[in-house]
Amino acid sequence: MLAKFDMKLSDVDFVNLAAADGQAAFVAGRVDAIVPSDNGRFCIMSERTDTRELFTCDGFTKPPGPTQPFLELSGFCDLATVKQRMKHEDFRASPGYQVKFFMDLGQIKTAPDLGKAIVTDLL
Repeated sequence: MLAKFDMKLSDVDFVNLAAADGQAAFVAGRVDAIVPSDNGRFCIMSERTDTRELFTCDGFTKPPGPTQPFLELSGFCDLATVKQRMKHEDFRASPGYQVKFFMDLGQIKTAPDLGKAIVTDLL
């Protein structure tokens, strides 16, 4: 993706933040770019109307680089892999980060009970 904008890896300073912290940092102008979650993207585009999308999932199929659709490359379509990842603690913690993000923005007042939000038995 960097090559599409005449950039190199050395042009980027990476900051590893939890999803909610990264989204809040972008909205506050403390970082210049972010790879948001789907929910975060919607909120960011609403809060920062000057936000510009550098690429979307469709951009992964345009040269330079691989032109195979991203989901096929990722392996997320494999049911056993999806079940395994949904049971991982990082995945289970992700909704909590997003709730914190929306609470910090004042979009919701209290956190909902997320204990039963991820049900792997349905897959």
